[in-house]
Amino acid sequence: MTAKEQARMLYDLHGSFPLLTKQELDLVAANTYEIRYKPGDIIFKEHSLTSHLLFIQDGLVKIVRENNNKQTIIVRIMPAANFVGLMSLLGNRVYDFTAVAIEPTTILTIHNDT
Repeated sequence: MTAKEQARMLYDLHGSFPLLTKQELDLVAANTYEIRYKPGDIIFKEHSLTSHLLFIQDGLVKIVRENNNKQTIIVRIMPAANFVGLMSLLGNRVYDFTAVAIEPTTILTIHNDT
């Protein structure tokens, strides 16, 4: 199964896009790329610009922020089948937190190439 076919199946199984037609789902899948991260890898850094939608296909991701004392605070742990950074993409287009892989993690990046 190709990454595109796998992405299409994943969207169907998890119901991530319940209102999209098959044609629209195919368009999303055609603009989806898979990236694998090792434990401790930074997926994106706080204050960096957002450019695409991220979906945790498998693995576990911790969301952290740095406070005024430069201490790292865990805000949330996100399992598979979740979007990460969605509000940053829709809002000011800058990540308000850092995402770090806790275990081997696969992220699907959905680009707006159309």
